[in-house]
Amino acid sequence: MGGNAVSKFEENLATYVGANHVLSLASGMDALIIGLTALNLPPMSNVLVADNAGGYASLAVLSTGHRPIFCDVNPSDFEMDLDFATDFSDEIQAVVVTHLYGRMADMNSIMAWAKKNDIKVIEDCAQSIGAIQDQKQAGTFGDIGTFSFYPTKNLGGVGDGGAICTDNDLYAERINKLRQYGWKHRYNISEKFARNSRLDSINAAVLDEKLKTLNQSNMRRREILTQYISSFSSGIFFQDRSVALDNVAHLAVGVCENPTEMINFFGAEGVELTRHYPIPDSLQEGLNYLGVDKATPTSHRLCKQVVSLPIYPWLTDEQVNLVCIVAQKWSGSNA
Repeated sequence: MGGNAVSKFEENLATYVGANHVLSLASGMDALIIGLTALNLPPMSNVLVADNAGGYASLAVLSTGHRPIFCDVNPSDFEMDLDFATDFSDEIQAVVVTHLYGRMADMNSIMAWAKKNDIKVIEDCAQSIGAIQDQKQAGTFGDIGTFSFYPTKNLGGVGDGGAICTDNDLYAERINKLRQYGWKHRYNISEKFARNSRLDSINAAVLDEKLKTLNQSNMRRREILTQYISSFSSGIFFQDRSVALDNVAHLAVGVCENPTEMINFFGAEGVELTRHYPIPDSLQEGLNYLGVDKATPTSHRLCKQVVSLPIYPWLTDEQVNLVCIVAQKWSGSNA
């Protein structure tokens, strides 16, 4: 644990994203939890989270003693609906902005709203590392950016892992304590909500090597997603048809009227599809006791209709072409 390999990776990742500090952790969930803790919000603060993002942000908010407020999303890009969010401007203390499926939310608009209302911003970049908006990397707009290095992520390791980036020296100092028992000095505990959350050196060395080719693998993901989108003439609506630099195509997700039918159709042709994420946070069995402050109909509809195509940078051209051929058949049957 720790050592030169971890320090080197942290330094290189900080250079890559353009942040003053990167602190590695044991997982992306730990990054969210420790990031929220580092903000030092008042007890039981209200934290805005997207209702369609899989529940990870909501669980992190609850784990830090705060209350998630479920935010609806835009029907066009599946990202947090800022018009919806403004209704809670006076009620929330922080927002977790999940860059869903690898596509960045509109951070300039979100930051302008957050600064106006003194709202802390955490960017959940578990799916969006390497995405760029207005020449800034995902994770560098908000107070804190969090990352996951789970093996299937765009920058995936040989085991789990995560990291936080920030330009705030005080946050970085606190995160450094929170990730290792709250130690100010060895055996001197100065943070009461600390834990043991460290990236191991072997994983760090692998991630440091993979960081060198992250841009190329993200480019390959964009190419595959672009091919998929071009292959459908009907029967599905994609989150982002332009696939620009602000989308690193972690997942290839669209919505259709009958996802089960589409999954079965593709499966019969030898292509396995899945779904991200079929249950909105507000309807999760373990979260519904929280209640709903305002209805989130778009999130509910999208969660019912989402379907995910296979997308990995190591897919061969033949495999991608097979998906595209089946996509054309699906569109023909749904014209």
